[in-house]
Amino acid sequence: MDIDIKAKQIPAEDQKVVLRTLAESVARQGCKFLEIGSWCGDSTIVLGNIAKKYGGHLFCVDWWKGNVGIDLEEIASRVDVFSYFWKRICSEGLEDVVIPIRGRSDIVSEILKTNVFDLVFIDGDHRYEGVFKDIQQYAPLVRRNKGILCGHDCEGRISDYDMGFLESGRDLDAYESVHCAVVLAVGSAFTNYSINCSVWSVRANERNSSWEPTNLLFPGIVDKRQLPPYPIGYSKNYEILRYGRLVYAVPHSLTNFDVTEIKALNHPEVITTETTQELENLIDENVYYSAQPELLGPYKGYNFVKYNDRIYALSTSLGPLDIPHIEESKLKEFQESGKGAFGKSIDEVKNIIDQLVPLVPVLVEESYNGFNFVFYKGKYYGVSQDLGPIDFTQIDEAAIKEYENRGKCVIGNSHIKAKQLVDHILDTAAQKSVNEEDKRIGALTKDVLDRDESIRKLTADIEDRDRKLHTMQGELEEEKRRTETLTKNVLDRDESIRKLTADIEDRDRMLHAMQGELEEAKRRIEALQKELIEIKSNRWYRLIEWRRKNKVKNSDMKN
Repeated sequence: MDIDIKAKQIPAEDQKVVLRTLAESVARQGCKFLEIGSWCGDSTIVLGNIAKKYGGHLFCVDWWKGNVGIDLEEIASRVDVFSYFWKRICSEGLEDVVIPIRGRSDIVSEILKTNVFDLVFIDGDHRYEGVFKDIQQYAPLVRRNKGILCGHDCEGRISDYDMGFLESGRDLDAYESVHCAVVLAVGSAFTNYSINCSVWSVRANERNSSWEPTNLLFPGIVDKRQLPPYPIGYSKNYEILRYGRLVYAVPHSLTNFDVTEIKALNHPEVITTETTQELENLIDENVYYSAQPELLGPYKGYNFVKYNDRIYALSTSLGPLDIPHIEESKLKEFQESGKGAFGKSIDEVKNIIDQLVPLVPVLVEESYNGFNFVFYKGKYYGVSQDLGPIDFTQIDEAAIKEYENRGKCVIGNSHIKAKQLVDHILDTAAQKSVNEEDKRIGALTKDVLDRDESIRKLTADIEDRDRKLHTMQGELEEEKRRTETLTKNVLDRDESIRKLTADIEDRDRMLHAMQGELEEAKRRIEALQKELIEIKSNRWYRLIEWRRKNKVKNSDMKN
């Protein structure tokens, strides 16, 4: 799966070390990183793990369709690359860190323009217009206090190459293993910048709003301007490499030969020239620049394809072609009819195409924001798809003009210009939509302000009620304290009453006992009185008897 889908877009560990170090240098708690161009997530995993370490997030911008004109575009047409990407992110435990945004980078930049990122990594469209626009649109989103803007696939500075060579690959993803457009765009955008293992980087200087090289140290790797380039061709006895201004023919016997090392520059067995043509003449061998046809990119309604020692330009109207099996007579027929051309170099074939005026309309690009682009009689037409099929050989200028006035057609001198005009139409429509949205937002804002005033009044009323409630709560607390005091007094009195009641009961019991004793005493007294009476009665009786017997006088008895 990895081989078919070309998942490993950053296969070299050295580049991952560079990217990891750049991210670590600006990482902080809750940091925000941004990646333009994710494909299957090679760089996403590197940056995502750093963001996760600091509790941050990584925003990934990609449309997951592959860059136009390269093999990734063909892969994306038959494979759900995004699903593979997300499965890989989840397997790394980064689903809560990575935030994918699916869309074209130039459109997404408008959505993200109010955000600030600690690091922005650019690895999207590798053609000049795409790279330069990504730098222009995303540089302002970098944190001004030492944030980092960086990107992939920069094999040197403009001065390292012949300008003609760079211009030849300006509109291609890569040319002779060099991403010419990246080199040109970065060199045009910045005066001073760092390049480490083909990763370019600059740091924001807040003091003077400028950019400066990052100048970091990368532990564990040999820091080079670029990684060893991959071969651009083979011959019987040599491997062909491009490095800087020179092309190298390296004997197959020199295994592990690194053209980026200084000692390799003067190796006696290595042949160097400035062009592949000169190199072929020196080694006097047939050079095969690709084992299979390699799609280089579109140009004026033609697909440029490299196969062996030739560059082919074939009209997109021809559809898929089996180039290795096309006969020479058929190729000449294509060239005579204006549907194809071939030559030794891109520049040579471009010159041929520039002189050709297609005899029939050529579909250059389909479904670009709802428009199809057609090249016809030296001009590029962008036609809205809702117009349906249009026969440019039959339609008159008045109809074309009417379509233009309705915003359904644009005419440009180049494919890029036509696309810019379409973008302008869409931007105008978007601006109109934005203006209408602004009006709605204005009305909503007024409504919000009115509601805010109502909320303010309600808040004031609530605060006033809170104050009254606070006062009432104070009074209630005071009443509670008084109630508690009265309750305590009542309890105390209840206790006193209880004690008095107990005392009275004790006294009642004592009184009852005393009454009993009194009753008993009364009974005893009564008994004694009775007894005394009896005694007295008995005494008088005895006395009388005695006196009677002794004849005592009454007076003496009284005595």
